[in-house]
Amino acid sequence: MCKSSFKKGDVIFHENQAGEAMFIIEKGIVEVTSVSFRGDKKMFAILGPGECFGEMSIFSLLPRTAQTRAMTNCSVYIIYRKDLIPILKNNPEISLAALKIVCRRLAAADMEIKSLSFEKVDERIAETLLTLCEKIGHPDNRGIEFEIRVTHQLIAELVGSQREVVSRQMKKFSDYGWIKTSSKGIVILNLGAIKTFLNERI
Repeated sequence: MCKSSFKKGDVIFHENQAGEAMFIIEKGIVEVTSVSFRGDKKMFAILGPGECFGEMSIFSLLPRTAQTRAMTNCSVYIIYRKDLIPILKNNPEISLAALKIVCRRLAAADMEIKSLSFEKVDERIAETLLTLCEKIGHPDNRGIEFEIRVTHQLIAELVGSQREVVSRQMKKFSDYGWIKTSSKGIVILNLGAIKTFLNERI
């Protein structure tokens, strides 16, 4: 295992690139994205400290299925397949932990498919805001702010919708007093109301 740093905007690995290592974030924020043949961008996840990525290629031996890019200056730990596999073979506890990581990733993918199939856009936006609060949000005297500039476009990429659709719904959330949008991005003003909104839809 070694440690490496990436500057904001640096690509950590490209889609379809051979996967020889997995990464664990020590500091910073990383986006996981893919671009269709038409040029449409889909953001699969925003990851923060303590989260890992790139593990699927290590176990599947297949090329990377997405691109990862540093959204802030980042430091990450890199674990290479040639070093990891012998450790997994000789340590059942570590193998089980790795299996749990992969299963969580698959479960998250299943949940996203379910969300796209059955949930309305407003529900997907609310869930995305809650997830971002948990991962990269921090409270201040205005509400909950994010470590990066969260825009309507970024939310649209995460929920798989058009920016115009997301902006109309975010306007409603703003009118309710749940969020505030400015040139600096989105601020969560009433997290409890967003949670209540989702609970009432279940």
